Amino acid sequence: MPAFGEIRGKAKFVKKAQYEIFPLSFDLFYCKFIAEKLNFLGRGMRKLSKLKRSLSYIFILLMPISISTPSVDSAQTTVQIYGDIGQYALIARDCSDQVLHKKTVPFNEAGAGISHRFNKNFAVAAQGQVLNDMEEHCDLSGAQNRYSYSHVTYFIFTPSFYFDFKYLGFGVAYSYFSRNIGDNKHWLPGGFVRLGPSWLNFRTQLFYDQPMYLNGLVSAGLSSIIFKHTEIFVGLNFTPYDKKGALIKMTYQYKSGTGISAILRMGRSCGIREYAFGLGLRWKLH
Repeated sequence: MPAFGEIRGKAKFVKKAQYEIFPLSFDLFYCKFIAEKLNFLGRGMRKLSKLKRSLSYIFILLMPISISTPSVDSAQTTVQIYGDIGQYALIARDCSDQVLHKKTVPFNEAGAGISHRFNKNFAVAAQGQVLNDMEEHCDLSGAQNRYSYSHVTYFIFTPSFYFDFKYLGFGVAYSYFSRNIGDNKHWLPGGFVRLGPSWLNFRTQLFYDQPMYLNGLVSAGLSSIIFKHTEIFVGLNFTPYDKKGALIKMTYQYKSGTGISAILRMGRSCGIREYAFGLGLRWKLH
């Protein structure tokens, strides 16, 4: 599985690089919550054409001139740690899409992982994460709906594997998911697909990337190497946020193999800012 913020491989002109993030996925126990959060996707698709053009203009300006990254022809093991904070809008709507109630929900995530690359095309990994969130309770017994909120902690363990080729990459993750200590555990699969060479490619994921809330349960965008040892991703992400928002990731890798990543998510819904910011650090064991 790709490490958080790992640049690797050979590039088209000098050396190739590939941005990697450990996978993370959600659980079947919360599919109802996920389905409710994804109900805006159909409306959002009609607006994607303008966003696609804007992203294309950005990446034309960011096309790389030269790239220099470490080779990964031989086996190597990397570890990574990360953390983030943010907030999203929890909106209750009626059948006509009118807002009945809204709430700002803060969250934070922290985790670590390890990955082992057997060669330049195949790797396996495992990661663990703790996610602190809030859940909504609605009392329908009175004349008016009454809302209350409680803290909830998710514990997630995710083994995965991925394949990486020159113009195609894809991975599969299967998350072991628990809500609070002592609750029943469940499993849910996730995955990602990369199309194009490492110097400019399209990447999309579903219940795969971590940190989970920071990256969004669903995201898609373009990635390019813009400076020496530096890669940037610009795209959109969705759930758990009420509205889609901009997702920007930047990764810098030192010659020693140590890498640092920064991720920023920005958006707004019903006057509530939906944002998140996270940092990750990774290093090679050998």
